[in-house]
Amino acid sequence: MAFDGIVIAGLVHELNQTILNTKISKIAQPENDELLLTCKGSSGQFRVSISANASLPFLYLTDTNKTSLHFVWFYANISQTGGS
Repeated sequence: MAFDGIVIAGLVHELNQTILNTKISKIAQPENDELLLTCKGSSGQFRVSISANASLPFLYLTDTNKTSLHFVWFYANISQTGGS
């Protein structure tokens, strides 16, 4: 699907209905070209996943939480060194 004006208008409409007047409480980077924003407001908590991949750009609302790359690397480093 092309990321054209019709798609962007639909995204703006959906995001205005769901995350307008919320605050970003957390920003994670699960992939090199992807951001996961956790937004909290009076209507609840939402996660917005944004990808800047040249071949597959996307932006969508999700309930799932992905582990950040930096956390995975840190955990693997501790596991290999035995915690020191």
